[in-house]
Amino acid sequence: MTPHEIVLRSGVRIPCRTVVGALVDRPRVVSTLPRARSDGRLAVDEFLRAEGLEGVVVAGDCAALQEPTPPLIRRDINMGRMAAYNVLAALRGYSPFPWPRKKPLVYVAAMGRSVTVGYCLGLRFGGIPAWVLSRLSCLLTLPGLERNVRVLLDWMLDIPFRNDIVVLAPQRTPKLGRAHYEAGDEIIRQGEKGECAYLLLAGEVEVLTWADGRSVRVATLKAGECFGEIALLSNTLRTKTVKCLTPVDVVAIHRDHFMLLTEGYRKLGDALKTGMNERMPTT
Repeated sequence: MTPHEIVLRSGVRIPCRTVVGALVDRPRVVSTLPRARSDGRLAVDEFLRAEGLEGVVVAGDCAALQEPTPPLIRRDINMGRMAAYNVLAALRGYSPFPWPRKKPLVYVAAMGRSVTVGYCLGLRFGGIPAWVLSRLSCLLTLPGLERNVRVLLDWMLDIPFRNDIVVLAPQRTPKLGRAHYEAGDEIIRQGEKGECAYLLLAGEVEVLTWADGRSVRVATLKAGECFGEIALLSNTLRTKTVKCLTPVDVVAIHRDHFMLLTEGYRKLGDALKTGMNERMPTT
């Protein structure tokens, strides 16, 4: 997924503007462990202890249990409590509790307003009964009577009335975070207004400039280098085009955040300005 396209494994590119990712995102610290499986989870024993890792317990979707059960809020909470108890038991010399391998009697999957499917005592059902059951299971996870009453009243008002959509932040959200680009993508273009500076995390890019009606490569950048800062520091249009030679991961820093960093951290600002002056003569 790039800021402008979805790239399939076959190489097909689908242009897009807004992407909503609803996939389970397991913590990177778990998926990079040496004992992690290909799906990013850790194999555990009956006491939720990670196999092959001393002193590590695993709960929730990061635990690769033998029985194929769907992820449930209540189930994950119970796993967390049992994992915490087993850690305390190990420290104090008590016997740990095994995680029950039996299949849950009831589980539901909510997919929107009154669109829910459920399973109870061997029967599959959907619609309003499953929706009510899913709401009740959510209430069981909330601590405190006051919070339960507030949430229940809010849900009851959702039945006769639609949700009131209010714009809480009308201003545009600043660009800050990771981004991915594929080979051949242009991250910045010469002549455009600069809104972000970029830090190259992985991959390789080429820096191009237009001369005599054609693009000329003036440099290549690799992981650990930055680009796009000249337009921000000098308050000018982009002086170069940066194109990906390989798949690239970057951190995009919005103009406001970038200028705040350079002004607040003098050494960083001086280093960036020195680098800008070294690049400017080649413009």
